[in-house]
Amino acid sequence: MFRKSFYLVLILTAGLLFLQACNQKDAFQTEYPEVTDNKHLFEIVSVDKVLSMIENKETGIIVLGFKSCPWCQKLMPYVNQVAKEKNHEVIYYVDIKEMRDNPESFEHEKYLQMKEKFSAVVDTERDRINAPTTIMLKDGEVLGFHLDTVRSHVKNDNNILPPLTSEQETELLGILRNLFIDMNE
Repeated sequence: MFRKSFYLVLILTAGLLFLQACNQKDAFQTEYPEVTDNKHLFEIVSVDKVLSMIENKETGIIVLGFKSCPWCQKLMPYVNQVAKEKNHEVIYYVDIKEMRDNPESFEHEKYLQMKEKFSAVVDTERDRINAPTTIMLKDGEVLGFHLDTVRSHVKNDNNILPPLTSEQETELLGILRNLFIDMNE
C-alpha cells in the first residue's frame, strides 16, 4: 500500500512539474507578454552579435527595442508571425534603452558603432536609433527597416497605446511581409 501511494505521489509530482515547465514563459515572454507563442523565434542577444552579423555579412532579422516601449510590446507578435511565414529560424532582439540613453553604459560605445553601421535607420533629428526598429539584414547590409507599428497607431487621450485595429494589423502585416525576405527562396 505504501509503495503504491509513494509511486502515485511521485507520478503526480512529476506531472505537475512537467505541466509547469510547459506553461512557463521564457525570458523574452517575461519582457514581452503579448508574445504568447511558446515556440517564438526571438533570441535576446547583445550588440556584439549584431556587429558580428554585419562584419560576417550575415542575413537575418534584428529588432531593436526595449520592454517599456508600448510600440515594442505591440509589435513583437507580428514580427514573430511574419518571420515564421517567411521561414526564418531566429529573430535577434537587442534591448537598446540603456546603451542608447546612458553614455556611461558599458555598451554605449558599441551602440555608437552599431548606430554608425545602421546609419540608414538613425533618426537624424534626435541623432539616435528609435524603438522599435525592425531591420532586415542581408549579407551584412540593411536591406530595409521599419520603425514602430503603423503611423496611425498612436496613444489615446489617456496616454495609453491601444491594441491595433484590424485595419492596422493588416497594414503592419503587409509592411513586415514586404520587409522580410523568404529564407526558402
